[in-house]
Amino acid sequence: SHNPSTLRLSCMAPSLHQIPRADDGLGRLVKEFFVAPPGYIFVEADYAGIEAVLVGYFARSERYRRLARLGVHDFVNAHALYHLDHCIPATDLPRLEMSDEELAGVLQEFKQKFPKQRQTRKRMVHARNYLAGWKELQSVILKEQHQVLAAKDIKKFLAFYDELFPEIGVWQTNLIKVVGGIEEADSSSIAPAEAGRGWVKNPYGYLHRYNRVVEWERVGGKWQWKPGMDAKRLVANLPQSTAAGIGKEAALRAAKDEELLDTLRLFIHDSFVAEMRREREEELSCRLACVMMQPNAEVGGLTVGVEVKRGKTWASVK
Repeated sequence: SHNPSTLRLSCMAPSLHQIPRADDGLGRLVKEFFVAPPGYIFVEADYAGIEAVLVGYFARSERYRRLARLGVHDFVNAHALYHLDHCIPATDLPRLEMSDEELAGVLQEFKQKFPKQRQTRKRMVHARNYLAGWKELQSVILKEQHQVLAAKDIKKFLAFYDELFPEIGVWQTNLIKVVGGIEEADSSSIAPAEAGRGWVKNPYGYLHRYNRVVEWERVGGKWQWKPGMDAKRLVANLPQSTAAGIGKEAALRAAKDEELLDTLRLFIHDSFVAEMRREREEELSCRLACVMMQPNAEVGGLTVGVEVKRGKTWASVK
């Protein structure tokens, strides 16, 4: 289905492409139903951190885009381990002045060394980029990861994350003000998006209208605004719908390659699942990845990396 309302292709009942990945329970059972026939193998090509890259794009933060490509969740987790948990020395921290190769290596080490903390903070980073508060995060982490986090710890992390990347909050606030009708559209504050009172349009022309982006309350004799019930959907719309546009353009390019098109089976969220002959898999999966990684003119020539996994069943791809 198209759920949420971003024209992104989704899979529900069960959800097969959410955070965290469906690697157990009903989601895994359904994925086990997809078995490659003799002589074939499943290939899943997944855009790597596409929503995080696009958050950096819309927030006009080059450093966040860079970290999204190299491992922003590990960067945030590493700094939280030092500043909040006090369990690593400052000398171990990944630094922005490192080269891409050096920084990627350090972040990979943190990913392997602190998987539990990473998974929790990855969820919080993703949710905070879409305006989630501590109550929502506490509920989501309990449901998804079966752990209870104290309110004070979640609040402390959110304040830490907001301080680490203030440009994301500035982007969120500017967009809410424009669509909520508090300020007139100003290209300097919300570019590269287009928006106005009650609507927003992504770079691919997807138009979405909103009603209750802001709410007003009287405090101390003065009217003050706060994000309304539609604010979270508004902020999430641009990265999610633009990711949908990037993926659909890649699907159109792949369709021009008849041999590649013949292998494609599923396209959900940011992933293509293909069924390829074993002797041709390496060549065809490289062709698919190259199609997906072509620059996208609609977003200023932005490219997004691709992770390719292989397996006999959809559930076992690695």
